[in-house]
Order: sequence, then C-alpha cells, then structure tokens
Amino acid sequence: MTMGKVGRLIRCWLTRALRQLPANKVVIVLLVLLVFGSALLLVKLFGELNSWAHFEAPLHGDVVIQEQDKAVHHESVAGPQSMGNPLPGTAGSTGHAVSLTDSGSAGDFFVAGIALEDSGKLNEAIEYFKKSLLLNPGNADAHGHLGAADAQTGRLDDAIVHCKQALKLNPRCLEALNTLGVVFGEKGQPDEALKHLNEALRINPKNENAHLNIGNVFIVLKKPEEAIYHCKEALKLNPRFAEAHLDMGVAFTQKGEMDSAIDHFKQALNINPALSDAKANLDRARLLQQEQK
Repeated sequence: MTMGKVGRLIRCWLTRALRQLPANKVVIVLLVLLVFGSALLLVKLFGELNSWAHFEAPLHGDVVIQEQDKAVHHESVAGPQSMGNPLPGTAGSTGHAVSLTDSGSAGDFFVAGIALEDSGKLNEAIEYFKKSLLLNPGNADAHGHLGAADAQTGRLDDAIVHCKQALKLNPRCLEALNTLGVVFGEKGQPDEALKHLNEALRINPKNENAHLNIGNVFIVLKKPEEAIYHCKEALKLNPRFAEAHLDMGVAFTQKGEMDSAIDHFKQALNINPALSDAKANLDRARLLQQEQK
C-alpha cells in the first residue's frame, strides 16, 4: 500500500470520527492536532538551526590584533613637553600582539598602524598608515594619525601636510588639531599653535591633552600662570597625568616657587618613575631652592 493510499484512509477515518463527536469535543481534538503539528514543525526547525550553528564565519583580512586589555583611545595626541619631555601616551607597549603582512584592506592597514603607534614603533606605523591611505585616501583619521606619527619622529612639515588634509576631510579631527598645535609650537608659531589647540578644546572641553599642550605653549611664552591653569584643568580630567604634574613643576620653577615645583616633580615621578625629565627638573629645582636660601 502506498503512502498516498494510507493518507487517504487516515483522512476518511478522521472525518467519520469527527462527525460522531459532539461539537465541543471536535474543537478539542482539532486544537490537539494543531498543537501536535506545531510541535513537529518546531522540532524540524530546531534541527535545521542546530545544523547551521556548526558553520563558522570566515576570517576577514590579513592583520590580526590581539588585545589583552581595552584599546587605547586615539581621540587626541599630547605633544612634546617643554624642556624635552616625552610624548605622553605613546611610549612603551600597550599589550598589542600584531601579525603584519603586505596584503589587506585599508582598514587592516589602519588598525595595524594604530597598534604599532601604541607600541612606540612609529616608523613602522607611518608605513602602514601610508598603505592604508593608498587604498582609502579619504580617511581623515589615517591622515591624522600619520601626521601625529610624523610629528613624533621629527617630520614636522610632513605632519602639517597630513593634519591639514585630515581637517579638510573632517574639521573636527582632534588628532589633527592637537598635532598641529604641537608642531606649530615646535616651529615657534605660538599663535597658530593656540588657534588649533583652542579649537580642539572647543570641540571637546574634556580633552586633557589639549589642555596640556596649551600649557606647554604658555611655558615657552614664559606665561606660567596660564600654563598652571591649563595643567590644573588637565589634572582635573586625569589626576594621574604625570606629564601635567611635570609641566606644573616647570611653570612653578619659572615663577620661582621652588616648594611647589618640587612637589609636582615628585608627584610626576610617583606616577611614572621612568619620567626622566621629572627627575632632572627635580634636581635642578632643589639646587635653585638652596640658592634661594
């Protein structure tokens, strides 16, 4: 007997059985059959979904980034401090393990450049930012980071070119604004430096690096009161900002207030014992303090 004949026999039997039942019981039987059919459908669907779950999504790109902790936020870059201080937030490793190849997308190269920048490998980072821009010249962030890396390696004119291009693409690019502020400060153009740094603060008043960089400009201009104000603002946003304490110490040294200067140099070293400029300035402040006595 074929499956079709079996099906017809079952339908006939079911029809006769339902006709012999009271109306209320017919409804109950139909509901039971509906529930049973729905259950069979769900079981089948679950089985199909379970089989799909065994497929893995393909890997995308050739650059692999393994992060041991949260990624560093790249909104802004603090510039070189007065008296030879290092760039905050750029030296040392951030825990990124990077596998690099010569092939990949613009995004792959950009992410690789960020990881290299974070680990202090600035020349390699520059090459990857350039590769990214060859594939996507309209990436404002890539121009901004390339400009920042150029500035940190002494390529000031290149930094200006890339940061200005970043601002053409995105006038609110804080990376580019901060870097231009640093570069123009280094080139002895304080008005131009302050214009860009104040714009960075206008866009984001909580930009601690912009406050620090403005403080640096005022230190170069021998305006310690203004420098102290902006360093204090930076410390309100980040109480463990060692470079802000360092610049506070330099500003108080300019004012001849050695006790305050020494206190801030000590705080900078407590936060970052490797901050060599803080140690050098602390020794100098102590000598000046002795001379005052």
